[in-house]
Parts: sequence; structure tokens; C-alpha cells
Amino acid sequence: MSRQLDTERALDLYRQGQERLGTHAKTVTYMAVMSTRPSDIMRDPEKFTRELHTQLADLRGRSRSLAVALYQLLRLIWTGRVLDDGYGTRWSRGDLWDQLYEGAGLEKPQRGGVPAEVDNATAPWAGGDDFDRDTTRELVTTVVVEKIKQAQRRPQRKSADAEALTLESLDELDGLLEEIAVSVQGPAQKLIADGGRETIVTSAQRDRRALRWMRVPSGTACGFCLMVASRGAVYASEKSGGGIKGAEFHPNCQCTVVPIFSNRYEDPDMVKEAKRLWKASKASSLRDFSRFIDTLRKGEET
Repeated sequence: MSRQLDTERALDLYRQGQERLGTHAKTVTYMAVMSTRPSDIMRDPEKFTRELHTQLADLRGRSRSLAVALYQLLRLIWTGRVLDDGYGTRWSRGDLWDQLYEGAGLEKPQRGGVPAEVDNATAPWAGGDDFDRDTTRELVTTVVVEKIKQAQRRPQRKSADAEALTLESLDELDGLLEEIAVSVQGPAQKLIADGGRETIVTSAQRDRRALRWMRVPSGTACGFCLMVASRGAVYASEKSGGGIKGAEFHPNCQCTVVPIFSNRYEDPDMVKEAKRLWKASKASSLRDFSRFIDTLRKGEET
């Protein structure tokens, strides 16, 4: 039972940490758009991408580090050993807890402790991250550029025969920047959260001591996320579990990924709830289940 309670606590701290990083990503992206004139973005979109990517890459690295701390701690809790990270790090249980507390923005207990026993297998995350500038360009800059182009084509004035707005005119439209900035916050959050998720999924797939992994939804999860989470710890590869892509996430998704190292685990509360909802819905498709969830939540609001 103690191991399960420790797992729940670690997951809660990890979720808080990832939510903080996601909020930072949204803020960074929002400010990048709001502080750059449309004419400057269109004149040099690569500069906009480069400067934003530098900030997002830092946050994504922190997301991955937080995921490594969670993975190592859960591995230690359930197997008594951690993985060799390739850098000679002497992990202790206290050190790993401290990293999760720090990520969540909470005071660290400063536990310290005896270094854990190490499995010398190559750490799955040692190969680095494939997050590059092209990804930022595709998911953020391209969207921003297209929305600016759409604004140029969209009627902005009362006169039907008015000329199209120039980029310089668009520079004066604060509402336009606000609209664009908000539209790319979700993709930015996803880029950061995916850093942690991919680290855990890849590690669970390559670590011989990891059995499977599960998706744990948040309290506001959509029908798709709840449906995938309701399958529990069945995922061993990206397409396992009846062909459903358990590692597929959407912008603003708060789902986390948890590795399973023992068959004696218990489902987290939100996974239990997802299973209960799926069973109660008697749905045979995602569409039916999503309608059930929407109806249920509308009823709770009234």
C-alpha cells in the first residue's frame, strides 16, 4: 500500500510540475506574438521561430528532466533500482523526490539518502530529444503567418470598396495579435508536455523492467482522453491496445503517462473514474462516449 501511496503522490507532484511548465510555454508564446509586429513576423519569420524555439526548447528540456525524475522514482519504488543515466549520477530516493517537489514549485523536503542500486542498461532517454526548430516552425510560426495572411484578406473596414489592409495597418490592430497569440498557446503547451510524455513512453518501451504504461487523464479530460485512459495499463507500444494510439495527445491536454513496473499496482483514481464512465455510457464508439460525457457535464453545470 505504501508503494501505491508513494506512486500517487509522485504522480500528483509530476502533474503539477508539467502544468507549471505548460503555463510557462503559453506565456512565452503569447508574449512572443504580442511583442512582435505582424510586419516584422512576415518580413523575417525565421527570426521569430529561432527566438521562440530557444525558449520553448529550454522548457521542453525541463519537461523531459521532470519525466526522468518521475520514471526513476517509480522504478525505484517498485523494483528497488534505477537506471544508469550515462553520466554517473548517484540517484537517491530523496534526490528524486526533491526534483518533483521543485518542479511543482513546492519547498523541497531535502531528504537526501543513500544512492540507489543501479541497473547498468543504457538509459532510454540518453539519445536526446528530436525536438528541433522545424517543429516550432510547423506548429507555431506557420499558424501565425497564415492567420496574418487571412487577416489581410478579411474585410476589416465598413466600406465595401475599401482597399485591403497592409501589413503596416495590421500592426495597429491589437485585437488581431491577441487572437493569434491565444490560438498558438495550446500547440505550445503540447510541445512542452509531449517532451515528458515521450520520455516516459520511450523509456517504458525499451526498459526490460517496465511492463506497460497507462494514460492518466485530468478532471477536465475530453471524451477521447477518457476513452483511451479507460483501457488502463495495456499500452506497451504506440499502437497497442486494439489499435488506439495511447500516445496521441491534443493541444491543452493535461493527460500524463505512467510506467508500470509491477502487476501489483492499483489504477489511479482518475483511471478508475474513466473506466466507470466508459462502462456507464454503454457506448460503442468515441462519438457516443463523447456525447455521453458532454451531456453529463452539462447536467452537472445546471
